[in-house]
Amino acid sequence: ETEMADESAQRWRVLVVDDEPDVHQVTEIALRHTEWRGKKFDLTSAHSAKEARELLGHSEQASFNVAIVDVVMETSDAGLELCDWIRARYPRSLRIVLRTGQPGVAPEQKVLQDYDIDHYLDKTETTSKKLFTVIRACLRTSLDLATTRTLSTHLRELTGTLLSAGKFPDLLASMATS
Repeated sequence: ETEMADESAQRWRVLVVDDEPDVHQVTEIALRHTEWRGKKFDLTSAHSAKEARELLGHSEQASFNVAIVDVVMETSDAGLELCDWIRARYPRSLRIVLRTGQPGVAPEQKVLQDYDIDHYLDKTETTSKKLFTVIRACLRTSLDLATTRTLSTHLRELTGTLLSAGKFPDLLASMATS
């Protein structure tokens, strides 16, 4: 069990949300032998927005780096609603790629602005190379945001320590116990 946890920590976690089984297979094939920064990809499939919410609701499953989301699933805008749901609940480091086979349903510029989506892919124009390039850009951004969040937390802790110490001798004493 520990080996499994160690192995998944050594992989990039990607959530693929699409109601078409072929899309899951194509994504798996495209990323199967690919790695970035020495780590392979761990794909998790959800075949509906509802299933994706359930997966994301489990804390051990919620640590995804990238979510690739289809627009039209249970409803014509189920994917867009899922994107809003993810943005409202998960750290900004989780990047979202919208992948649609019906670009008219969700026009690119409107969707990118209104739903805070990182990348937009038209299924008919998506190659393995393009998919990998987009995911790599998302991972780079995800890492930068996670680092910024960690530094911000440490800075708040340091500021709190400095404010509570009050005077220099108190600060030295506080630092000695840290």
